[in-house]
Amino acid sequence: MPRSPSTNRDIRDSRRADILKAATKLFARRGLTDTKIGDIASEAGLSHGLVYHYFPSKEAIFEAILEDKREAAWGDAERTERELGIETAMRLLLTRAVTDASERPETSLMITQALLNDAMPLRVRKNLAEGAHQALLRSTKFFERAQEAGVVDASIPASELAALTFCIVRGMFVSCAAMQRGTRVIPVPRVETILALLAPRDRPPIVLAQQGELSSPPRTGVRARPSVVRAKRAPKSASPKSSSPKSSSPKSSSPKSPSTRVGGVS
Repeated sequence: MPRSPSTNRDIRDSRRADILKAATKLFARRGLTDTKIGDIASEAGLSHGLVYHYFPSKEAIFEAILEDKREAAWGDAERTERELGIETAMRLLLTRAVTDASERPETSLMITQALLNDAMPLRVRKNLAEGAHQALLRSTKFFERAQEAGVVDASIPASELAALTFCIVRGMFVSCAAMQRGTRVIPVPRVETILALLAPRDRPPIVLAQQGELSSPPRTGVRARPSVVRAKRAPKSASPKSSSPKSSSPKSSSPKSPSTRVGGVS
């Protein structure tokens, strides 16, 4: 009896998931450049040709892993925001990030390998940069809505809050990846600590010296961050001068001593 379309779809989804899971382990252990399609096929228990049926290259597998994780995280957050509000959605996003960093070390290792390996193919590095840029834009919009709801500090530009959170998450990934290599590093912070950093507070507003820095994808190479300028505080009132007369020491009445001649020159 032939399989139904739904059964075939389930089989395809299951095999695809097996390939991505096996590849994540190998990419974390060896890196993308030292992993072959045959290695992924053996780890997944599939034939070499069947892996190529799902993905044209190991680079495509790598990108699919990152894309799936990004979309899963944002999809859950957007559903939670619609149903339970943006504060709960923010907690969910941060909890997922902390959990991925601390309890799923293969993800941290794989991303760290991709970020730090100079041998990564140019196409993969460009896609990583574009993906990071799109994530930053998406995060900025998210923080704008959170500011409107009074959930995070509105005195800091949403783009800066997004960049701060992005760096915190990346730092957690690198930290956990280092721990997997036996290096003792700073532990992962709690979600409550990160939320406390983002919470509203009484402070002078911050404005960006340059506007529109997120309007286009980042160029290859190092890019300077826009400078951040704090609004000037009101000048402090001058303290009244003391009315007590200053004690002045009397000038010496002794005559000045003549200048000493050195070598005949005064």
